[in-house]
Amino acid sequence: GNFQNDIVGIYNFVNCTSDCNHGFLRSHDGSYTSFDYPGGSIFTEATGINALGVVVGLFGDSSGNFHGFIRTP
Repeated sequence: GNFQNDIVGIYNFVNCTSDCNHGFLRSHDGSYTSFDYPGGSIFTEATGINALGVVVGLFGDSSGNFHGFIRTP
């Protein structure tokens, strides 16, 4: 989280068989945003957020490779 109490992370669905892990942002005002890295990611995990609302994390592609990402507000 950050000093504004925004929180990021990962969630998944029980008994899911593919594309189960998604990133999320829960803003200090209580709103919730789910997201996946664009372009067919099969795994998205948000790992940090700064005071400006920039989210960082990692995603997995269909070849099984992992990459970092930066998501701006």
